[in-house]
Amino acid sequence: MTRKKPVVEPPKPPEQQMIYLGPTLSGGRLAQNAVYRGGVPPQYSYLFEVEPELGLLIVPVESLVETRRKIEELGTPENAVYERLMKGV
Repeated sequence: MTRKKPVVEPPKPPEQQMIYLGPTLSGGRLAQNAVYRGGVPPQYSYLFEVEPELGLLIVPVESLVETRRKIEELGTPENAVYERLMKGV
C-alpha cells in the first residue's frame, strides 16, 4: 500500500501593508495612520466614489515618509486632497 504525499501549496507572498495618511474622517470611516494588510477593506470602497483621489493618501508603509513630505508640501496633489478632507469637502 503506497501512501499519497500530502499536497503542499507554495507559500503565498505576504500581503502588502498600506497606511492611510489622511485626516481621520468623521464617523470613524477612516482613521489617520490606520494600517491595512492587502489594501483597504471593501466596506470603504464608497469613499473612493466620493473622493477618487483618496488613493493618494493610502500608500505602502514603505512610502510613508515620502508621502508625508508631499502632504506637507504646498501645491502637491497629496496636499490638496489632505486639505480638502480637513475641510470636510
